[in-house]
Amino acid sequence: MKDRKNKKGKIKRLGEKGKLHFMKLYMEMQRVYLIDIARHTYSDEYLDELDRKLRELQDLISRI
Repeated sequence: MKDRKNKKGKIKRLGEKGKLHFMKLYMEMQRVYLIDIARHTYSDEYLDELDRKLRELQDLISRI
């Protein structure tokens, strides 16, 4: 099934694999963003825990 774009350039149909791939990429982007913000505010222990939890969530998404 081909993905088609509407007039605004948005993808109408991704399919299941496309949605999961998007979720995985989005989680990676969020992980990097959150770690970067937290680095200026929180301790290293908190950063390690945040990174671990975000990676676990990303792994769960990739297994679906």
